[in-house]
Amino acid sequence: MAINIRSTSLETFAKCPYLYKFRPPFDWAWFLKFGTMVHKYIEMELSGTMNADARTLLFTDVPVWDRDMCIKMSEKICEYVREQQRTLVISEIESIYTYDDVELHGTFDLLFKDKDGNFILWDIKTASNNWTDLQREHSRQKIYYPTLVSKTLRVPIKQFCYLIVTKRSDPQLYPYIYDVQEFDKQRTEEEMSKFRKASETNVWTPAEYWTLQDCMWCKLKNMCRNYTPF
Repeated sequence: MAINIRSTSLETFAKCPYLYKFRPPFDWAWFLKFGTMVHKYIEMELSGTMNADARTLLFTDVPVWDRDMCIKMSEKICEYVREQQRTLVISEIESIYTYDDVELHGTFDLLFKDKDGNFILWDIKTASNNWTDLQREHSRQKIYYPTLVSKTLRVPIKQFCYLIVTKRSDPQLYPYIYDVQEFDKQRTEEEMSKFRKASETNVWTPAEYWTLQDCMWCKLKNMCRNYTPF
């Protein structure tokens, strides 16, 4: 029987198996709802179906601050889409990729086509500031999602774009574009196999390559044998 795992969880495992196993539970409900609002707003705005009734329905029972932030962020993204001459193909589709008795699940945010007909995946990330070089380097969804979507929709993915949007009164947009590589599928499969092995042996080894600064934010650092404060 295949082991199921979400792409975000596999990303946590790839960064640090110990953190994946012992991380405290987290309620994602608000983030998922807010993200869905942003995606739906963008979809309606770009398709020309946004009107007063649609907006009222979308923001039913939504706090004013969340509504205003969603509108500001979404309009910022739509402005960037138009500048880049992108055409929205589809949004929020569940994708599954199976390898070595592991089922990898993921729901991508937005799929676009550029003016040359290339498919480009977008993933929207909210943050207080732009990502650091380390965050870009260790991000894994840039290799997971092209693998997932290529299998599900049977289309080649040319690029993966993180859109880092700051949650402020005046949101700023920081695109990070990754050119999909031929070996990304192999990297995804290797990490799926490592996860299966860890699940079967119940051995969850702390990451070896992270520095003290990288681990400072981790809530498990005081339980970890690889963390040595100084």
